[in-house]
Amino acid sequence: MCHSSWALGVGRRLLDELSRYAVARAGRTGQIADSDAFHTDFARAEAKFRAAAALVRETWDDVERTLDSGRTLDVRQETMVRLALNHITSTITEGPQSLRECGRELAGLAAGESWALFGLEP
Repeated sequence: MCHSSWALGVGRRLLDELSRYAVARAGRTGQIADSDAFHTDFARAEAKFRAAAALVRETWDDVERTLDSGRTLDVRQETMVRLALNHITSTITEGPQSLRECGRELAGLAAGESWALFGLEP
């Protein structure tokens, strides 16, 4: 399974924590969680994660069936294992809100703020 299970867990936790954070901050003036862009990016991140997770599960189900039958994996199955692992890992590292917050701080627009969970706060 390599680290695909780890990536699935981290990805799910990241999205769940980001959702909790957004709910806690909603309604406050100037919060990114209230923006259409955040909602759109969050929906895209959820869809990308679920699609990547489905690929991991489909691939590992196929591997399990093959190994349970006493056969060895063929080259295509090994390729799919590597592809699924790479895809879930790259999917969970996209983190659009984190990138926006990094960009805001690097641009000098977060003076006096510090990191708290996934965002910068005063």
